Amino acid sequence: DGKYIVSGSADKTVRLWDSKGNPIGQPLVGHQESVTSVTVTPDGKYIVSGSADKTVRLWDIKGNPIGEPLVGHESAVTSVAVTPDGKYIVSGSYDKTVRLWQGGDWQTWLSVGCNRLREHPVLVHPETEEAKSAAQTCRKYVWKDADVGME
Repeated sequence: DGKYIVSGSADKTVRLWDSKGNPIGQPLVGHQESVTSVTVTPDGKYIVSGSADKTVRLWDIKGNPIGEPLVGHESAVTSVAVTPDGKYIVSGSYDKTVRLWQGGDWQTWLSVGCNRLREHPVLVHPETEEAKSAAQTCRKYVWKDADVGME
């Protein structure tokens, strides 16, 4: 809509600017390596960032991270885009792959992540506090009292 400019940086941050180049809020922090590509969703509500840390991240326009990073590339993410209908994120990587990620609201993103990891040992037999928390979140919002991650 022309209201915002989004930039990614070698300092591992994503920044939001107004159309005159003035910074808006604090830098978005979460990537572990340089941010290589950014885009804003067609509805202007979300920011998508790709990084040399091999992940894609989703943020709301206020800079709050949404869910966990999208993981699957084996090398730096070099490009991110969103389909015109906002339903999919597309990412390209130095690993010579293009990935299609299902979009939607936070529940949709959470469902995608939880269901991809449903049989993963980290969630089936969580050992760390983070893994236990992830399994509880998946049970609460996606799996609805499933026995996954009950240990």
